[in-house]
Amino acid sequence: MFSGKNVVNVVAVCITLMILINTFHTLPGRIYTNRCVTYKQRTLPDVRIYVYQPSAELIPNYEGWPSDSFAWEATEYFIWKALLNSKYRTLDPVSADFFFLPHLTTPVFHMSGLNRTRSHQHFSKILLWAAHTHPFLNRSNGVDHIIAFSHDDFKYVADESLLPACVRNFIKVCNQGDDLSRAPKIDYRAHHDITTMPVAPPRGNYENKCERRVPWDDRRHLFSFSGSILSDNLYSNGVRQALQRLYRNDSNVLISDSGSLASVNYEKLLDTSKFCLFVRGWYPWSGRLGDIINSCCVPVIISDDIVLPFQDIFDWTAISFKVPEERAKTPGYLKSFLSNADGSIGKEKEKNLSSVFRRLQYNIPPKENDILSLLIESLRRKRYMYPLKRYWR
Repeated sequence: MFSGKNVVNVVAVCITLMILINTFHTLPGRIYTNRCVTYKQRTLPDVRIYVYQPSAELIPNYEGWPSDSFAWEATEYFIWKALLNSKYRTLDPVSADFFFLPHLTTPVFHMSGLNRTRSHQHFSKILLWAAHTHPFLNRSNGVDHIIAFSHDDFKYVADESLLPACVRNFIKVCNQGDDLSRAPKIDYRAHHDITTMPVAPPRGNYENKCERRVPWDDRRHLFSFSGSILSDNLYSNGVRQALQRLYRNDSNVLISDSGSLASVNYEKLLDTSKFCLFVRGWYPWSGRLGDIINSCCVPVIISDDIVLPFQDIFDWTAISFKVPEERAKTPGYLKSFLSNADGSIGKEKEKNLSSVFRRLQYNIPPKENDILSLLIESLRRKRYMYPLKRYWR
């Protein structure tokens, strides 16, 4: 049993630790969360990343990739090219903290007519090449290796039953983050892998986009959504279908059944809406998140299972709302909720978004404080704070 004196000593130690953590381990700025577990960037050493260089025979130069129509599936391409041009890249694999393995399986998937077998064979070939030509994958069994996946079907490519066990140890950087407690078949682990932003197709000049938006009080729509709306209620868990029924005749709301993201009207719709709905489809994520953020429209996230990009270090509550799927399907709830936010609350979130939206953009070469810096910060945390399997020497 603890004596009274021991209890006092334990409490004193805990209080001292909390003070130290909050003093030295706090990232500056509102966009960062969880003061008690987040280190200042300057207190953690930079990570060094070795980028494998497969030959052109393994990764062909796909002319024209990524095109605008597939840009939101080009995450693996942009991360690869950004790392090649970043200060975090090392040419000395012996000194590397992480190893990035490029593969470009998504363009192979598209160019082969969505052939999963062909995509699996391509990824397997890249994996075998890395294992047979370098000692690092076998040395760590994949714990310090990073792969990026862009497409919904990445789980079929990285099928653990068909690939070596080391693939499960890889840190997967992907668009699609799911709460595994509700989506157990998705090969994504929120505690291990990293969710990043989809790449938004270029729709004109994003510079000063927030300043060029229609003034808040002059916008036509309280909220809007444009995307595929299928009759199958398994799609979107019935949310998109319910929204279309509820607001079909509402002049202040626009729910558009359009699967195309390339329409000029879609860009105008984002500019003339106070709030833009991000609604799940077959999967919890959607490429529309990048469009909404780059258009500087306040996102309303309706996707219960989603793990938002870098949500452990990026404060999404400062720039967006999240509404449960069942609530969104309740007659009158969504309009009442957003009507109450129409004004100072919505304007404050848009102001926050305008100050940080460039942090969620991809650049080649990378720019200071763009999305690569968030990826590097996530890797720092895995390397120095709470690695699941401490392999590093």
